[in-house]
Amino acid sequence: MASSASPALGTLYPGRHSKFSHDLFKSPTAHYRGAPLWSWNCKLDIPQLREQLGHLNEMGMGGAHIHSRTGLEDEYLGTTFFEAVKESIKTAKEKGMLTWLYDEDRWPSGSAGGLVTKNNPEYGATQLLFTTVPYGVKDIPKSFDPWHPVRTETGQLLARYAVHLNEGGEMESYRQLGPDEEAEAGSTVWFAYVELVSINEWFNNQRYVDTMNSDAVKAFLSSTHEKYYKEVGEDFGDHILGIFTDEPQFACHKGSLDHPRQQKDILMPWTSNLPESFSKTYGYKLEDRLPELFWQPSEQTPSLARYHYHDHISDRFTSAYADTIGAWCRDHNINLTGHMMHEDTLQSQTEALGEAMRSYRGFSLPGIDMLFDSMELNTAKQAQSASHQFGREGVMSEIYGVTNWDFTFVGHKAAGDWQAALGVTFRVPHLTWVSMRGEAKRDYPASIGYQSPWYKEYGLLETYFSRINVAMTRGRAVVRIGVVHPIESFWLAYGPMSQTGGEREERQQNFEMLTNILLYDQLDFDFISESLFPSLTPEEDISTPLKVGSSTYDAILVPSMSTIRQSTLNRLQKFHAAGGRVIFVGEIPRLVDARPSPEPQQLASQTTVIPLRRRDILSTLKDVREVEIQLQPGTSFLSKAVPPKRTLLYQLRQDGEDRWVFICNTDRQSPHHNAVVKLKGEWDITQYDAFEGTDRLLESTTSNGWTAFPWSFPAHGSLLLRAEPRKNGSGGQKISERDTKWREAGYVSPPKSFHLSEPNVLLLDMAEFRVDGDDDAPWEPAEELLRLDDRLRERYGFPTKTGSYAQPWATKGDVHAKTYRLQLKFQFTSSVDITDAKLAIEDPELHRLHLDGTEVSTADPTGYFVDRHIPTVTLPTIPRGSHTLIVTRSYRSDSNLEWLYLLGTFGVHLAGRAATIVPLPSTLHFGTWTTQGLPFYAGNVTYTSDFVVPASAPTLALQIPRFTAPLLRVHLDDDEVGTPLAFAPYTLPLVGKDGSPLAPGSTHELRVTAYGSRVNSFGALHNADDDYFWFGPNAWRTTGEEWCYEYRVKEAGVILTPKLLVGEGE
Repeated sequence: MASSASPALGTLYPGRHSKFSHDLFKSPTAHYRGAPLWSWNCKLDIPQLREQLGHLNEMGMGGAHIHSRTGLEDEYLGTTFFEAVKESIKTAKEKGMLTWLYDEDRWPSGSAGGLVTKNNPEYGATQLLFTTVPYGVKDIPKSFDPWHPVRTETGQLLARYAVHLNEGGEMESYRQLGPDEEAEAGSTVWFAYVELVSINEWFNNQRYVDTMNSDAVKAFLSSTHEKYYKEVGEDFGDHILGIFTDEPQFACHKGSLDHPRQQKDILMPWTSNLPESFSKTYGYKLEDRLPELFWQPSEQTPSLARYHYHDHISDRFTSAYADTIGAWCRDHNINLTGHMMHEDTLQSQTEALGEAMRSYRGFSLPGIDMLFDSMELNTAKQAQSASHQFGREGVMSEIYGVTNWDFTFVGHKAAGDWQAALGVTFRVPHLTWVSMRGEAKRDYPASIGYQSPWYKEYGLLETYFSRINVAMTRGRAVVRIGVVHPIESFWLAYGPMSQTGGEREERQQNFEMLTNILLYDQLDFDFISESLFPSLTPEEDISTPLKVGSSTYDAILVPSMSTIRQSTLNRLQKFHAAGGRVIFVGEIPRLVDARPSPEPQQLASQTTVIPLRRRDILSTLKDVREVEIQLQPGTSFLSKAVPPKRTLLYQLRQDGEDRWVFICNTDRQSPHHNAVVKLKGEWDITQYDAFEGTDRLLESTTSNGWTAFPWSFPAHGSLLLRAEPRKNGSGGQKISERDTKWREAGYVSPPKSFHLSEPNVLLLDMAEFRVDGDDDAPWEPAEELLRLDDRLRERYGFPTKTGSYAQPWATKGDVHAKTYRLQLKFQFTSSVDITDAKLAIEDPELHRLHLDGTEVSTADPTGYFVDRHIPTVTLPTIPRGSHTLIVTRSYRSDSNLEWLYLLGTFGVHLAGRAATIVPLPSTLHFGTWTTQGLPFYAGNVTYTSDFVVPASAPTLALQIPRFTAPLLRVHLDDDEVGTPLAFAPYTLPLVGKDGSPLAPGSTHELRVTAYGSRVNSFGALHNADDDYFWFGPNAWRTTGEEWCYEYRVKEAGVILTPKLLVGEGE
């Protein structure tokens, strides 16, 4: 990739203001490409880092985020660490790539791996404990999970309260008690303590930082950002474009009661001077009204104190964290990107942030986090809206996290497509590991890097998305509808779940429903944050359309809300008076700033009020529509017409006189045939093919001020268009190939041979064991190695490896002094001689191996399996029969007890929990290869078949209707056929070398390579839960009904025989 000169801060996409360049579209530079989180999770080796940057470059990536991760051995932000940083930046420059920084050791950001609070204990976060159990009465629980706080009894009493509930569980009265005062009969005494949050291993045995304290955040900047600036600041804004902040949040997420009479510890966010800042802002003391945060009042008027508390801590957090760091980044010529914690639902952001959109004001590239292939439209919309209004150039997405090894290219494309349609311009794939050693291999796979057998093919996707970015970063978004964000009404409903759960659920459903209606019916919109509205829209300068920062809106929707801000209401009143359209959808607010007021109803009576119903919304907003897509009816299983599924999303941008449109089908299984795409205005329409890098003028018609053309969207398909003021009358060329209809004309022959790209695998994960015994001591029964590791750690008092343990770099001097001698006995049976056997074993130099009583040298590894940190050692010939492998090693608190892999030319028969070695099959049939001798195989398989060209078939195609593989590559008579086969309709043309039709009756050889994943070698093979989706470290260490000893391998390969298709009528 060519590198272009990097501009100043804010210009992430240097070509966006220049004349459109077809050359740039065909070969996008690094600025338009993704940059994965590059997990530095081991002892850093500079040659290996350079090599991996080469791999990422080969994959089409534009750079990488240097990201300290679980397993890092070198001191975080130490001398060796920065040597590796500098060498990585140097290598990236040489390859025309960009470097992005990451501001934390693991996550969430703010503590610098615990260094902030270790060096400045006063900056440790605090929490409010509200409880009926005073200090010193019950045991203090240990905190294993920093995201679920517990009482610590490290603080002081703030106040005591007598709380009286009525028969319905509503709070009838409360009062603050004096030091020795008793509560009256019928009341319950509650204690409020302000205390430090717990010390946690995840923060390297320190506390998380107080993210509501700007001095604490400045200490974070001093410990992290200033160090980066000192070491590599000369590259800020040039080769280092930005720094990623990850999941900043309240140190203590908000809690609530399950029911009003529950007597449990409630923990809430706090900061040391919160009472003072609250009193200064609102004119009364929060501690005087603290119980109102937790119970519903007996009268119907919501609690003003509750509303003020949620608003105030959200503002304290935003001002201290995002504003402080954003200002530093602007001053140092580097972009702040990243994402907040729990941005998705009204409840999740209430508990972790207060409000997500408020923090985006500090970001020059707002971002989101999209885990386990979720489709959170509101999450993306919030960030996109702020990006539009603050005049930012795009949106970042941390994408593909927790999707597991077997996530396909369809998944990668589909997830990227819908996010591109909602404004994402910078994909940050999660993640690529430097190492798979130890626990690192379970750190939310897959590794989007050289460890995946398809990595050399990833440029197909990366270049596709970079071409979309070249177009969709140009100009400005065309969005004519604004929607007031309803988060603040949710705050008022944050009381006991049994009393407020129904309202919470309804508000979330309404939040999602309105978004779905608007977006899937091609009525794009932006959210308007009430807290940001005043700074973006001066009240004295309101006209129509309504200007909100850099955006303008012709219609403002007020969704179902119980309260609205006076500042919002004032602006809507003036907008309406200026001729603007204000539309109330559903519930009309009865409160202003959480106080009863008739003003919202008065405005509603002068404007438009409609129910939250699709047909009413579409009818009301038809005059602000810019894009319409008419879909053909679907068909039910009774062959009756049914309304079409609305699955298309779009983004529209104005680029001078031109417009750019990106449309995608979010349905991964079903196409939309014969749709009609309509754009407001009279345009010549050019399709830009983001896979091929080509463009062509489409035939279109104009009528009543609209331009229309037909298009068929395949499953997970997309369309990139450029609309230019119409000049050519008819509008272009007919899409003749789209009209081709195919009929089946036969199948390819069964495979006559196959080829494996790697040796086959027998997983060795079950072993008998003995500890500190002599060689004649009895063996304990066989156990799976990760479960055995858990048992031994519990037995000897070592910290468990559940993904939340302290980093090696932070605990080098704290390793448990006791070392044990551990022996493992693996047994396996083979019905074939194995002459090329190797054993993949981590840290072979720390092990002694005896195969059938003969010692095997581990001194000189002969290669590696999947990852350079899993070396292979050569084994002697293994004759047919039963065999015993004894592994002797030391075991201590920092040891890794990992699966072993026997590699070679053989097959494996798997039945439940029993795996035996058998001959490698001579042929491989279409169908899953896991039942054909390859249950643990994780590489690629190439099938070789023949086919005969049907008579009278000038247009011939190959269709592979079902396969379980990230993608396929096809060769016809030794020549590669087109692009890889990864996406619907899973069809490739079959033609001669010169593009001519194949001769009828001729026989040809077809090679189909199915790319593998590592799921059947490194996946959670003993996880018995079919619905499990959180593939983090604990997925491999399940218990109870979620665990089984049987191997849960997954289907793999070409499942159904490939078909031959001919053009209908030919």
